[in-house]
Amino acid sequence: MVAPAAPERVLMNKSQLSRLIDVSRPTMNKHLDRPGSPQPNADGLYDAMKVAAFVGQRQALDNNVGNAALESAKLLGHKLDNERKQMEMDKERGTYANKQESMTWISEQFGILRSRLMSVVPTVSRQLVGKNVRQIDKILNKRMVDALNQFGREHLTAAGVVPQKKKAAPKVKRAKPKPKPKKKKTQKKKGGRK
Repeated sequence: MVAPAAPERVLMNKSQLSRLIDVSRPTMNKHLDRPGSPQPNADGLYDAMKVAAFVGQRQALDNNVGNAALESAKLLGHKLDNERKQMEMDKERGTYANKQESMTWISEQFGILRSRLMSVVPTVSRQLVGKNVRQIDKILNKRMVDALNQFGREHLTAAGVVPQKKKAAPKVKRAKPKPKPKKKKTQKKKGGRK
């Protein structure tokens, strides 16, 4: 029989803990300053399960409520356990986004895009000789938009999303309006009235 894996700790800062446990931030600070309270890790984050249990016990003692606060702490522990299980399922499905990994990826992609945009000027520098400001602006603008579009297409293709080409609207031939018939000029008879 294989031993079950140790549950993954859910780490939170004081603000997140106070929202989760539904106490004010000063109350959370008061509880965490007490002797025997859970201590933060090197990043300043607390184990949410330990803090929830500790705060529940302290509130029970402080309020002399007894079992009600302990039950509340147990319910909160179950809630945290369910969130941890949901996070594990999200990781298995590939729908969990790690913040640090996401930021690293965005930073890398920004670097790639920046280098592509910076390479536009040297590649078109010969075309810019003898051009006026408007022409230079137009050339650089077009090249940068092309570089951005290419970058976007590559990433959409890599993500498995193939952009659909927009179909041009069919051209509707308009019938030319028929020319209005010209009015015939009536000739006046010479002479007077009869």
